[in-house]
Amino acid sequence: MRIVKEVCFNEKWSNRTQVKLIRTARTIADQAGEKNIANHHIHEAIDWKKASSLFQQQERIADG
Repeated sequence: MRIVKEVCFNEKWSNRTQVKLIRTARTIADQAGEKNIANHHIHEAIDWKKASSLFQQQERIADG
């Protein structure tokens, strides 16, 4: 889970976001039929969060 802490610190994401990332990684692992969360599940959850954040920023700019 060190990866989550480092990314959240660098991106200035909250503790709540850390929990959401872990939950998302758990869901990704479950969908893959895996018992444990692997690093690639965490990285995928981070990618989803970054994409979501980017999309929200673009919406705000478009709404002006």
